[in-house]
This record gives sequence, structure tokens and C-alpha cells, in this order.
Amino acid sequence: MRKKDLLLYTALSVCLISAALLHFSLVKGRPPVKPFTDVLKKKPKTPSEEQFEIKTKVTLRKIKEIPEKETRKSSQEDEPGSKIKNEKDGKERRLIKKVAISQKLLDTGKEMIGKEGERLGKYPSFTVDYRKTLGFQRYARSLLKIGGRFFVMDMKRKKLKAEIDIGSGTLKEIEDLKGFSPRSRNISSESGTYMYLRTAQKKYGHSHYSVVLLLPLTIDSLLVAGMEESLKEFNLSNTDFYYFRGLYKKGKDGLILNIISGRKKDGDTIPLDIAFNLSKLSMT
Repeated sequence: MRKKDLLLYTALSVCLISAALLHFSLVKGRPPVKPFTDVLKKKPKTPSEEQFEIKTKVTLRKIKEIPEKETRKSSQEDEPGSKIKNEKDGKERRLIKKVAISQKLLDTGKEMIGKEGERLGKYPSFTVDYRKTLGFQRYARSLLKIGGRFFVMDMKRKKLKAEIDIGSGTLKEIEDLKGFSPRSRNISSESGTYMYLRTAQKKYGHSHYSVVLLLPLTIDSLLVAGMEESLKEFNLSNTDFYYFRGLYKKGKDGLILNIISGRKKDGDTIPLDIAFNLSKLSMT
């Protein structure tokens, strides 16, 4: 045998021996293989696994058995601010009320805000829209009929400068303001007031002027007392709110102030439908 063939034979022998040793070590360490029939048998479940599966099936069955209305009701009850939801149909409960004007209600309001309105600042303000329902000219005439008056105010000095004569479109001297509310309504964003602001600039000199509305104190007395009386139906009070939003409307029997929502101090806004007939107030 040639030397080259001897080396090749020796190398092959070493490889075969090494492979045999590796295979033997792997087979020896492997766990015993189960028959195929044993693999097909179901593995018994642990108590915890059985319990979980049973609970899951029961839960799914209960969900399927819940009526659709009941499911909708449960989801609504979990939502924030659902305290005023209707339990039967899931709709929002809206407090609907027409405030009946009486001398007793007015007296209650006067006690609440003070004889001259000195305590009016502790009660919520009212933001009322008239553009969509009346327009400025109709709004102005309606407010004049219930005793409202319009003024030009110097905002820098916090002082009324002149009264506005809506009929003639001119400014005039301010007359007695006794019986008027200290809470003014700023309406300077209305384009119909620009002419009065320009006149004030020419007549009184350059300053920051605004057009404001003053209403009789009896109207604020009515609003505060009427809202307090109405809100009791929700176990609420004026002091729970920052402000109310409303609309002026022209009804068959006069000017209607309709309060449509209230912003609470906890951040919620609740829908309202509380109506005040301000024209009837001016007749009392």
C-alpha cells in the first residue's frame, strides 16, 4: 500500500469513529420516545385550566343572552356625565320648564342678590344669543320695551359716558339709573353698534369704548330665583354653575329668554330648556 493511500484511509477511519461517538452521546441523552398512540391521547387538564375554560364559556353565554337594550343601557351608565340620562331609552334628560312669574319669585330673587344687586356677582352669568333669532334692530327694540337701556362705556375708566338713543341713532346725556342692575351686558361685537363707537371717539376723545346694555334689577332677580327653583329638579343650584347659555326668541305673547345649557364647575355641560317670558315681567 502506497503511503498516500495509507494517509487517506487513516483520515476516513478517524471521521467515522468521531461520527459514531457523537451519535451515541446524543441518543443516550434524549428522553424515551412515546408510542404514536400515546401522543393522540388527550392530555388531562389541570384544575386551573378547566376552571378558566368553564368561566369563559359561561361569560360568553351570558353576553349572548343579554338583550340589546340592556347592553346599551349598561354602557351608558358607565360614561361620564350619564347622571342625567333617561334610564328607559338612553336619551338625555333635558330639564324643560316655563318659569311662572310671581311676586313671591321676585321677592325671593331680591333677597338672593340684594336690594341693589350687591350680591349678584356670586351667581352665574348669562351668555345670550340674539343674532340667529332676532337680529340687532329687533333685539334692541324688544329690550327697550321691557325697560332695557343702551350706553357707551369708557372701558379704561369703567365709566358710562352716554346713553344711546336707538330711535335717532344719537348719543345723549345719562339720566337716573335707579332700579337698574349693576351687571352690564357687553354687545360691542355687534356690527350695528360701530356707529355709536365712532361717534363716542369724536365726541369724547380717543379711548376704549364699548356698547353695553343695562336691564332692570327685577330681571336679574327673576333669572336668579327662577333658575334656582328650576335646578332643584336635578338637585342642583346656581352655585354649581359658572354660566348659562341662552337664546332670545320672539313668542306670540312677548320676548322669551330660553336658557339652553349650563356649564358646571366640575366641567360638565348639561342641556336645559328653561323659558322666561320677559314681556310678562314688565307687566307685573
